[in-house]
Amino acid sequence: MTLGAKLRLILEEENKAKLEAARKAREAEEKRLAALRKNRLNLVMMIKEVFIDRINRGEKPEFKISSTDQRAWINSSDRDMYPRDHDLWTEFKEWLKSEDLLVKITEEHDGMGTADWIVVRAVPVTGAENEAD
Repeated sequence: MTLGAKLRLILEEENKAKLEAARKAREAEEKRLAALRKNRLNLVMMIKEVFIDRINRGEKPEFKISSTDQRAWINSSDRDMYPRDHDLWTEFKEWLKSEDLLVKITEEHDGMGTADWIVVRAVPVTGAENEAD
């Protein structure tokens, strides 16, 4: 075997290794994104279940979120900034609308600068502009 043939084999093996590494990286990213979507779907479903439960018990529906990632995703989705998985939040808002409700998101904090969160609330469509915090 000539040196040129040996070098071609070496280069082909390197190329195969690079392609395999890229494939594995793509698969890992797809798994990460699928898990993230599942977590976001679970969050939206949990908010929906809490709203249903609280309204049926005669309480105001609200859901506190402290996670920075979840807060950022909800704020971006609610402001129609179209982050990944925005459709989940849009479907949630459409469900609220079908129930004559709107979503209201407020940023809150402990007043000491150590903790902050958002509270997701449902308010009736009529009078939503007058709903007190």
